[in-house]
Amino acid sequence: MTDQGAHMNKFSPNHGPADVRVVLRRVIDLMQYFFDVATNDGKTVGPRECYDPENIRAELNFLLAFHDHAALRKQILAPYTSSVVFRFPTVWCCREHDPMTWLFMLVCIRAKIHPKNCLNAFLRESDFRRLNKVSHKLRRPKLSLLNAREPEDFWLFLEAVDQNGGPSVVYCDWQLASEELKTVEAITKHQEILFVWPVAPPAKMSLLIYQIVL
Repeated sequence: MTDQGAHMNKFSPNHGPADVRVVLRRVIDLMQYFFDVATNDGKTVGPRECYDPENIRAELNFLLAFHDHAALRKQILAPYTSSVVFRFPTVWCCREHDPMTWLFMLVCIRAKIHPKNCLNAFLRESDFRRLNKVSHKLRRPKLSLLNAREPEDFWLFLEAVDQNGGPSVVYCDWQLASEELKTVEAITKHQEILFVWPVAPPAKMSLLIYQIVL
């Protein structure tokens, strides 16, 4: 596996991976937004500048309705295990859902709080302590998240990794297209990087994970 070094700056294109701490601040703000909406007795809560909270709410509700919770949990926890437990520089590439959606779910799972409780402000004092503890662990800069909704951003990321080196592990939340797969295979021929993504489409997510390892 590659060393941490200065990799976060080396392989980041203009719209490249965001440090987990940046996304985490928005997730905490999002939780505050949901709390305010649920407790303000119908009063208007101000919009957010960098994201649409209601779009994130819709994505969260979609994931919460997913039938295979074990598979979903495994996919969400994998980047945490790689970056926090094993301390490998990791990039989480997000196309099926917003990076904030995935990180929101991850924080809730690690804090052992049902995401619906955060959505509906059903939180106890002990819940806040657990959320803070998980947030503190995630502030270690071993994890970055790439918003890959635009395929061009993923291509820029792959190009930067190919030219400058990259993380130790890359997780993608979608099945790679044939051209993406060819590029990943070419990169792994000369770099020790692990790429991981679901075998099945999101609607039929599987516990099986396809991996490319040198």
